[in-house]
Amino acid sequence: MGIECVRGVITEEAVSCAKRIVFHSTRRMLFQANLYSFDSEFGRQMKRAIEKITVKGRGRLSYRNLLRFMGTDKDELKRVLETLIARGDIAVEKGKCGGDVFILQR
Repeated sequence: MGIECVRGVITEEAVSCAKRIVFHSTRRMLFQANLYSFDSEFGRQMKRAIEKITVKGRGRLSYRNLLRFMGTDKDELKRVLETLIARGDIAVEKGKCGGDVFILQR
């Protein structure tokens, strides 16, 4: 135990270190909360679509595979994708076989 601890002196270095720890912990908690929280069923579907493009497709996923992984009907997936494109979360490009490929924009 250092003399600073015995005397109850708080150094600038200790404050700076504590500040970094608190900010890191807060950012991590907010990140985790964002992964698992949503406002509605539609919000859940949007987060799920982004997760499938990220995890299953490593940032790129064809429409056919996304439809298969999502397990929803075409109309629901179309609404979700249109919203994600309008928000700028994903982009669309034509695939080699003519189908749409969705690319994560983050």
